[in-house]
Amino acid sequence: MLLEKFSTVQAALASAEATRVSGPASPPDYSGSPCPSLWVGNITVDLTETHIRNLFKTYGDIESIRVLHERFCAFVNFRNANMAAKALDKLQGVELENTRLVIRYPDRWIPRTNPGIITTATHPPPLSTGPRRLAPVNGDQCFFWRTTGCIHGDKCRYKHIPDQRGRDKKP
Repeated sequence: MLLEKFSTVQAALASAEATRVSGPASPPDYSGSPCPSLWVGNITVDLTETHIRNLFKTYGDIESIRVLHERFCAFVNFRNANMAAKALDKLQGVELENTRLVIRYPDRWIPRTNPGIITTATHPPPLSTGPRRLAPVNGDQCFFWRTTGCIHGDKCRYKHIPDQRGRDKKP
């Protein structure tokens, strides 16, 4: 009815009649989102890119997904920061294939620049090229048990040897 009265959708929505019919709308504010990328933790080998895509696609257009099984994480890149913020808000702690996901913004996010524009900004130094430690340690011990602590507890598929807890934790 309002569309017949007003020439555009924006004009109809801005009218006093639309506010009276629907009430003032106050959607969540996602404007403070730092970036369009999300880090997703607790990714097991049972979770595939398809599982992650099917879960996250309801919150916006996904540009890319990168799953790093050896690091037990994935990166989900949305088209814009508002979509990422909405997904972070709604999916934090969601259980997917018997795994509770941990979601946050990446530690080091470098905004993309237009390939046609040359910038002189300095980039952060490259990551250290030292050897990476991957789980498990010594064949079947839990890497996280020996360092920061394992969140899987009794459900972890690697061994938790009591006297090895926190042994490799760095100060």
